Amino acid sequence: MRPIKIFTLLVGVLWVLFLDVLLVNLYPAGNLFFLISFGFISLVNKIAIGIYAYQLILLSVVSINAPVISTQKKIAGMVNSTLWVTRILMLQLPFWTTFFLSSSWIGTGNPVFWVIQVLITLGFAGLAVWLFINIRYENREKRWFKFLFGSYEWTPIMKAQEMLGQIKEYDNPE
Repeated sequence: MRPIKIFTLLVGVLWVLFLDVLLVNLYPAGNLFFLISFGFISLVNKIAIGIYAYQLILLSVVSINAPVISTQKKIAGMVNSTLWVTRILMLQLPFWTTFFLSSSWIGTGNPVFWVIQVLITLGFAGLAVWLFINIRYENREKRWFKFLFGSYEWTPIMKAQEMLGQIKEYDNPE
């Protein structure tokens, strides 16, 4: 898992640097929609970078020689932080539908364009809120969840979590 985390962290840092360079260089142009949209997207990605750095720290302290309960807590922290980073990243979805707008379009825009724009933005906002609420460990068996998390990053965490759950059941039969 460490290589994908490092790669994601590096790409994330490069992406945020790119966004921030755009923001700083285009600030004088003053397109409010662009500045707010890309500012929020940059902020959300900075939070994600912090969570990925936290995950790398968690990975570095997990030891196969440590007690099972200690390892289980660290893996649970990894599961929780992976879910949180995804939930937080979903909040940027509606801002991808507004960054290109300009204030001059507000008064002169075609009503059909605005209806479509508002519907798309509201749809993405609704999807972002729904995903933020529903991306939870309890939903791991649902098809949409497996689609989102069927990756190299998530699969090892889930296998480790399941194994630790089995070990816990074996140690504490009820």
